[in-house]
Amino acid sequence: MSTELQQKTSLSIAVTDPLFLAQTLTLIHSPSPLALAQWRSQIPHINWQTLVQLAVNHRVLPLLFIVLSDHATGLIPADLMNQLRDLYNHNALKTIALTGELFRILEALDAHQIAAIAFKGPALSMLAYGSLSARSSGDLDILVQPQDFLKPKIVLQSQGYIAKLLPILSEKQEQEFFWWLGEYLMVNEENHIHLDVHGRCIAGDGFAFYTDLSRFWQRLEPVSIVGRSIQTLKKEDLLLYLCISGIKDGWPQLKGVCDLSALIQRNRDLDWDMILRESSDLKLDRMLRIGLLLTHKILKTPLSNRLLQFARADVQAMWLSDRIIKRLTTQQDDLSNPSGFDKFLIRFLGLGHWKPQLQHCFFFVNRSWRLLIMVNKFDYRFFPLPRSLYFLYYILRPIRLIIKHRTKLVNVISR
Repeated sequence: MSTELQQKTSLSIAVTDPLFLAQTLTLIHSPSPLALAQWRSQIPHINWQTLVQLAVNHRVLPLLFIVLSDHATGLIPADLMNQLRDLYNHNALKTIALTGELFRILEALDAHQIAAIAFKGPALSMLAYGSLSARSSGDLDILVQPQDFLKPKIVLQSQGYIAKLLPILSEKQEQEFFWWLGEYLMVNEENHIHLDVHGRCIAGDGFAFYTDLSRFWQRLEPVSIVGRSIQTLKKEDLLLYLCISGIKDGWPQLKGVCDLSALIQRNRDLDWDMILRESSDLKLDRMLRIGLLLTHKILKTPLSNRLLQFARADVQAMWLSDRIIKRLTTQQDDLSNPSGFDKFLIRFLGLGHWKPQLQHCFFFVNRSWRLLIMVNKFDYRFFPLPRSLYFLYYILRPIRLIIKHRTKLVNVISR
């Protein structure tokens, strides 16, 4: 941010908190004159430097620019609007480039009879916002059938993509690790685009073992992106996915809440009978309740009385959503990494049923043990060894961890 802009924002008489950012994001969808007037009355007191940084942290900078452009013309410092416009245009160009790359990847896989769909990124942008530029662009994600899970790793090499692995892993170890994780990362060495290949909708951290979402493949639907139609998840399934993903990640940012709210508000023809039925069959009731409560309480998403009654029928969902809201609307930094306890609590309570909760506890212990003994890139950098001596890492890893955390260990022992 420029020195001149920093000098101007330092004159603000109040520091902007995340709650005002949330209030700003409610104006994306047809705000009432009263809500707009109340919001505008706070503009003279805003610390713009803080607000922009919060929007970056929550990954909603494009939405902030859209709101300010639509509802605050002439009320915002010109140099700030120019800077936001440049960032918005840069994000839009990056998203367009990612979309073109997505088409190229899908074509390459289709040529090898590998069924693949886009279910986040550009597809989600179009279904939720009707625009590619409204969401912050990052990497690309594709979903393939379980039996095709490892095929893109080979096929996409011709497109410049290389799976990021430890060179010491054998092919068998590599496959076991990927199957356990449920996804793997590929990177194009030329354009530096990152591609996550998913073998199941919810990958990593054991969540895929609690819920079978394979039925989603049976009801895909097309989405039009810059005049081209590609397959993606049915809107109702995508809504459930966003709720599950939010619980899995601990609802770390307002971006996830905005995506869910936008999907609901843009698609007024959603089949809620189907959504409620599927959430019950798949034991996702609490995850859905929490998602609905977050969108309604934070972004004022209009919900029918039926949905509000459904969402409020679970006391633990109400309590957990309030806890998440407090963090999202008060915490200033470290948003992408909720505390270990908060993340475990959200996942544990979010599962909503005793059996998956018990499974999650066992998985948590098992995962912690795996992470303790699992060799990673830091071990390899600490002491590179040939593949034939891989077994020695089980001895070297504890030594590296002791060296890394020696200060903490000394403090604990000294107590």
